Amino acid sequence: MPVAGSRSYGVFAITALGVAAVMLLALSLVKPQAVDLHGMPLQRSAAEFTANAYDGTPVSLSGLQDKPTYLSFGYRHCSETCPAQLATLKQLYGQLGDQVNYVWISLDPASDRELPPLRDKQDFPALLELFPADNAAADTLAASYLASVKRIPGAETNGIAHSSHIYLIDTQGKLRVIYQGTQVTAAMMQQDAERLRLL
Repeated sequence: MPVAGSRSYGVFAITALGVAAVMLLALSLVKPQAVDLHGMPLQRSAAEFTANAYDGTPVSLSGLQDKPTYLSFGYRHCSETCPAQLATLKQLYGQLGDQVNYVWISLDPASDRELPPLRDKQDFPALLELFPADNAAADTLAASYLASVKRIPGAETNGIAHSSHIYLIDTQGKLRVIYQGTQVTAAMMQQDAERLRLL
């Protein structure tokens, strides 16, 4: 014959299990869902920088946080990777217009600064072309964005082997996605920005 103590213990156990189940359900409802992205997702602060625009105006990352930013590194004598990056960014501009910033940072600032602006050459008016103080500053900045840069001694036209990454930075200065620039389309990049609710 069951005793009163065991009955009250059973009621307590059932109640505790019920409360635990409700808590687990609540946690599952507030747990952030993973977002399926075309690029490599990240959630870290993007490295702050200040570099000069083509007209000499200093531009900082924190000054661009009015809207999301797509950023890439390159140099003007590059014959393969950089043109592909720029073509992708220009296609993205055709899709998104001025909803985002488009930033291209030179890895060969002394030489690139002597050439006509990329925005004119590429018919890409929204492109912001930036020049670090020198090659060492460019290399340090690229490394802070997880990019690899290798300068090739004796190359006839300032040869530089470098990552083809394009980066998506949100309005809080967080680096959200890294793309392999030659393997992503503008449509994919727009989809990711929408999935992350950045647009």
